[in-house]
Amino acid sequence: MHDYDYSNYVKFSKLSQYAIVCAPELSNPPYENFGERSIGEEVDYTKNLPILFVYDGNVRKILTDYAHITDIEKFIEPEYKNETIKSIEKSGIGYINSHEIILPSYVDSSKIRILYHWKDDKYVTYATNA
Repeated sequence: MHDYDYSNYVKFSKLSQYAIVCAPELSNPPYENFGERSIGEEVDYTKNLPILFVYDGNVRKILTDYAHITDIEKFIEPEYKNETIKSIEKSGIGYINSHEIILPSYVDSSKIRILYHWKDDKYVTYATNA
């Protein structure tokens, strides 16, 4: 008998990992879902912004609020920078996606790292094991 992992709701599924790695713009879940799955537990994810989804050393998707935009604006592709910053300023929170599409034959979960803000301007790295 297979033991069900009841914490699956706070993990990225294989399909969502693949979408975020390959074409991040295709995966835009509610901010709470992305935040909690990135951290791996039910928390107030807004206290941990910005959250960076990194695959094989490349930032694929970022969830940030406007207060942290200067911390991560270097990851915004120049042709999308003004539009992205204005959008996040207007809404207060939003995604920054890599526009580079990559198509690996499979996504190696061991190459996924999540970086998020912790205390005292320190960042924590969370390795997904899904």
